[in-house]
Amino acid sequence: MGILPRYTDQQGHTRHTTDITRRALLAAMGFDVSDAASLRHTVQARKHDSHTTIIRPVEVCRVQSRERDTLSVKLPRGSRPTAYHLVV
Repeated sequence: MGILPRYTDQQGHTRHTTDITRRALLAAMGFDVSDAASLRHTVQARKHDSHTTIIRPVEVCRVQSRERDTLSVKLPRGSRPTAYHLVV
């Protein structure tokens, strides 16, 4: 996870990001950027959360739509196949 030091905008110009901008973006995404140790801790916690969350916290679909008839889940490594029943 990180913010690139430069990017190309929609007109093809290279734009550079400053350390202050990258810290502000990370802070806006909920990362503790007060010091390097806090940032490392936040990154590790996010990695742990991504491995222990089996479904996304929010799944949005239109009521009239029949396109979304499945819900993806991510089971922890080594899990045995399991059947679930979802009531909406």
